Amino acid sequence: MRTIDKRMEIYTVKEAAEILKMSEVGVRKALADGRLNSYQPGGPGGRHKIAEKHIREFLEGKNKD
Repeated sequence: MRTIDKRMEIYTVKEAAEILKMSEVGVRKALADGRLNSYQPGGPGGRHKIAEKHIREFLEGKNKD
């Protein structure tokens, strides 16, 4: 976990999986189908960085189609 601007926590896929009580594969599927948002600093194919905000939105169901 990293903190940006001391306000926003940033998590790896593994850390997000632990928080969400999901497998890493489940988190990656949620990222792939758009239910969970992230950013990839290196562009497509790079490692996902998941903001605390996006984890909250996922839990609240705000990213569902």
